[in-house]
Amino acid sequence: MQPKILIAGALGFLGTSSAFSDETAVGAAAPISLFQVPLKCEAAPQIGCGSMSKPILLELEREPAIREAWLNRTGTVLAIVGSDASDHQSISKAVESVLEKNGVTVNELAGDAYATELKNFIAGTDWYRGAEVDALSKIEARAIAQRIVHRVQATVTLVPDKAEALQAGIASVFAHRFIDSPNSTGSKRAQLIQDISTLARANLNQKEITALEAAFAKGIKPLPEDNEDTKSKPATPECCRFRSES
Repeated sequence: MQPKILIAGALGFLGTSSAFSDETAVGAAAPISLFQVPLKCEAAPQIGCGSMSKPILLELEREPAIREAWLNRTGTVLAIVGSDASDHQSISKAVESVLEKNGVTVNELAGDAYATELKNFIAGTDWYRGAEVDALSKIEARAIAQRIVHRVQATVTLVPDKAEALQAGIASVFAHRFIDSPNSTGSKRAQLIQDISTLARANLNQKEITALEAAFAKGIKPLPEDNEDTKSKPATPECCRFRSES
């Protein structure tokens, strides 16, 4: 199935109301291509990775064949709205080139898989464009902070105010890293460690600091012992519901 459709026709066929901007709907045809991508967060597997996907989405929209690039909430599907002058071939070529350059595998959807994801895309909920994926980075940061604090609380008792302050501080440090320094290594990673250490000294006693160090020593990814409910889904911020802006 060649994924080139009339926007109005697709909306009518699928029985949905339009969530596209006037600009997106303008023109006789707007090619929409959908791709399976591995852009989940390792530290928060239920959502897409904002720091990984943001530069990719922004780079895709600099391609002449692409008007809009969107990622679904789970980081598994990339939706591409083509420019007026694009076609299926030019979109596919542009997407494959950008993702290959960024070390990301891609598999274009067709047939029933395409139809299903197209319906999800047009429904217009939980799709993120460009810098909007910063919202996913904030969710990831909060998930990491909550995980670390729960590990600490499994070892020592933290009063509620102290636990809340620690969780908020850790989330802030990681959000800053993911959003402002997404590709940082070396000295900037050392800065993250320093920021966490400063936060710990300001909020915790030595026994609690030791528990925090042990929690971080297990890494930031979820472990079976964390007993997390990965099916829970925080509310989507209004800023990141489907919309098309230029």
